[in-house]
Amino acid sequence: MSEQKKGMGILGTVFEKALGSDKLWDYVANAGMGDLLNEIFKTPGLKDKIMEPITEMAEDMKEAFDITKWEYVVDRDENMFYLNLYTETEKLRIDFKSRFKMFLEDLRQNYKGAFDAFIKLYKVSEIGCDVVDYGISMRVVTERVDDLEKVLVELSTANMDFEGGGGKKDE
Repeated sequence: MSEQKKGMGILGTVFEKALGSDKLWDYVANAGMGDLLNEIFKTPGLKDKIMEPITEMAEDMKEAFDITKWEYVVDRDENMFYLNLYTETEKLRIDFKSRFKMFLEDLRQNYKGAFDAFIKLYKVSEIGCDVVDYGISMRVVTERVDDLEKVLVELSTANMDFEGGGGKKDE
């Protein structure tokens, strides 16, 4: 066996042990995903690689479901995070809800480990989607609503540069 192959085997074993480590799991569980995204977005080129498919998906959703506005609401007392999408067409609201259920099932099937890790790390007790009079309201019930809000803020402002007070930087 070559030295390189032996080295990779040892590295692989160390990596495996690290992934199974309770200390690593505790670190990851307590790390803020919003803060992590903020740091990742400081890496040139990486922000664009992450944001390109997210932006494309958001544009596709906006067009397919005639979404005119979106907002999020955080209810810290109930540990709920809502993402509200405004659309005037009731048929599209109902279609969105059924597709949302299929989307969650696809996530569970295709990314079982990552999906389960997200549920565990974020202590998610419920994910739901309701048709309401203005459109669609998606909700996540979790003790970590503050970090989910940070994630959404990072994602929604990723293509803009802001100064301290929230004003846009001059180009």
